[in-house]
Amino acid sequence: MKPNLVVVLVAATLALTAAATTSLAQTPPPAPPKQAPQPAFPPPRVVAVTEALKCDWGPITSIASGKLVISTPAGPFTLNWGDARLVGADASARVSPAALKPDQNVRVYYLVKDGAQALEIDLIAAPVK
Repeated sequence: MKPNLVVVLVAATLALTAAATTSLAQTPPPAPPKQAPQPAFPPPRVVAVTEALKCDWGPITSIASGKLVISTPAGPFTLNWGDARLVGADASARVSPAALKPDQNVRVYYLVKDGAQALEIDLIAAPVK
């Protein structure tokens, strides 16, 4: 009777080992950690990159009552810029709103929410291509 018990135990062990190996082989590898999206434009200096973040650039054509209009290849672009962070051409983190002047080249990072809402405005020393 003992030899039959050994055969049964060995057969059960082999079956469990085969089942565990098959189960492990079917388990997919863990997903890699999600990384920040790579923008199709130069990254902003201050604000975080998100999938909703957009960017445009060009010279300022007008500034009035919280609105900024820049000239882009697609035509004039109007943004609300009341709470935007203004970054100087030398990458200084904060500049005065007085630094924004017509014909000043800027790169604007914004979200589309009740119109274009500027989050960051970077002053650019030379025309942007």
